[in-house]
Amino acid sequence: MPTRRITTTRKPAPTFDLLGTFKRWANLKGINEAGTVQQNKWRDQLKDWIKDNGEEDDKGSFWVTLPEIVTYENPAGKVFKYALLKAQRSLSPAVPQPDPDKAEALLRKKKLWLTEAQENELRALAVRYPQLSINWDIDLDYVTSLVFKKVISDKEYEATLVEQTENFSFVPAES
Repeated sequence: MPTRRITTTRKPAPTFDLLGTFKRWANLKGINEAGTVQQNKWRDQLKDWIKDNGEEDDKGSFWVTLPEIVTYENPAGKVFKYALLKAQRSLSPAVPQPDPDKAEALLRKKKLWLTEAQENELRALAVRYPQLSINWDIDLDYVTSLVFKKVISDKEYEATLVEQTENFSFVPAES
């Protein structure tokens, strides 16, 4: 009886340097985080300098013209040419909103917030089940609704409100 022979052309599995790849990743992550800290520091310095020395426009933003065009190429190969820097003015909404920290303090005082034991249980669950997403954000509309439900007084609610605030962001402008 003839014998059948089966042959396969399987390629050997490629080798993967798990430890080396992870070390390179972790090192680059550390470099990126340090770079972000430094970048934010320089951004804030630039923004403050522009506010002090720039020309104000009709919207309250400040502009500075660079002495020369600065060119930057991102990793994808896109080239940016910057000629102006801007400290862009923005305002929070004109309608006063509850400050989340003040609202949380009021909710705790009124026993409408989690107890310390409940918070600790939720933190333990988040550690045990990292896929859980636990939000500690205050629903400002809910806080406002408590006034109409007579759970909190107008005076207590007004103590949580913050007025309109002015902020500036740093914006490099392309030529």
